[in-house]
Amino acid sequence: MFHKSYAIGTYSGQVRWKETETDDLWKFYQSSLSLVNPDDPESDPNVMTYTGSTFDDNYYNLINSTNSWAQFRSFSRSLYQNDSYVIPGLRQTNVSGMATPYMVPQGICMAGNYILISAYSSSDKVWTSSVIYVLDRDTGKYLTTLALSTRCHVGALAYSTRTNRVYIADSSLKDERVPRTNKSDQPENPTGAYRIWQISMRDLRKYVNQNRDSVYVPLVKYLSCDTIPSFIFIYKNTLFVGSFNANSFYPRSYATAYSLKTGKVVTYKLYLSNFTQGAQIVKHKGRLYVITSSSYGRNNTSYLRIYRIHYNKYLGWFRNPVLVRSLRIPNMSEDLDSGGDHLLINFESGATKYQAQNVTQNQIDRVLNASIGSLIDGYQMQVPYANETQMMDNALPGDKSTKKDSPAAADAAGDHIVERALLPSERKNSALSRNPSGIGKENEMEDNEKREKRIRRKSKQ
Repeated sequence: MFHKSYAIGTYSGQVRWKETETDDLWKFYQSSLSLVNPDDPESDPNVMTYTGSTFDDNYYNLINSTNSWAQFRSFSRSLYQNDSYVIPGLRQTNVSGMATPYMVPQGICMAGNYILISAYSSSDKVWTSSVIYVLDRDTGKYLTTLALSTRCHVGALAYSTRTNRVYIADSSLKDERVPRTNKSDQPENPTGAYRIWQISMRDLRKYVNQNRDSVYVPLVKYLSCDTIPSFIFIYKNTLFVGSFNANSFYPRSYATAYSLKTGKVVTYKLYLSNFTQGAQIVKHKGRLYVITSSSYGRNNTSYLRIYRIHYNKYLGWFRNPVLVRSLRIPNMSEDLDSGGDHLLINFESGATKYQAQNVTQNQIDRVLNASIGSLIDGYQMQVPYANETQMMDNALPGDKSTKKDSPAAADAAGDHIVERALLPSERKNSALSRNPSGIGKENEMEDNEKREKRIRRKSKQ
């Protein structure tokens, strides 16, 4: 039945929540399974979620830009090198008591004290739920696996501090087998054909606090929309629903913007690059940018594209952002999320699905953590000769919803990056590069100024 809350309806402009009916087949499937508790001595040790890393060497090669990884040097110089998140479950995932090695990572988001990573099963032999891995935001420790009551692609995750909910993209059409409710409960106008599932943070904490390796999560409430939700992202009170497009030319990938307050369409199409897998709108030095993750094909490198975007309170979002920078990143990048000065980038190349044929190159088995300021401005994170004050803590900003960390304090967590941008450049002619110790630096700078003055005098003559 429909509740008096809200969900997105693109036809009527009104927002309605819908509660699903459980399929009998799903009831039968769940009744035949038992959840496995790793703390229970009677639990099967073979049905645990493995959290070990598979491609450690690749990660360190990326950081050091060695061998074939040198092509990503412009990107790797912007990474927080000690704050990546290893993706659990690549070798084996516990899905409601059933072990599977076929999970493929997709979405990523920061929600409260958690890092959430979604994944779907690539196996067609056994019906397996899509899952969300829950990690501790500060330590990166694996906490639990949420087995969702759907097998959708779960291509993206998003979290809103305004609604305190986690949103899950479902690019599959609504299941027509679900019994329809009475006509009196139906909206006056048709609803969208696609769903964006929701989980409240209150429920999410309850699932995590069960201290089980796998917890079944029934998805009940969703937003209804007509744009295929291949990827989603949120900026303040606006939810962007994006569709992936694999065409080489037009039409490009695009995102439709909805208001989370009213459910009305704010912008029908915000055009992005082809092959867009994830996007985020960020604010840097008073300007708005949209950062996209674009990838297609297991043997093709991905791209991180940065666009300058504009918003007008009367005209809404401008439909065609301007590309300002494009960076080559490792293969098979997926969803993005941002917080403070941090950009989290997820990859699917570490999944078993792409190792069987041994054709995937540049595998990454973790969520990479990059500096937004460094990516946009183009300066290097690890600046030579920087002192300890300039190399401040790289930790992610705190939860904005808590009283301790206000939104202003969380947004200012990356202010130290600006100081790094003001450091001397790495040009060969700079005084610092000629004299790393800094001794006599003032005299050298004075000599350079005198030399420039003499050159200007000769040019005038």
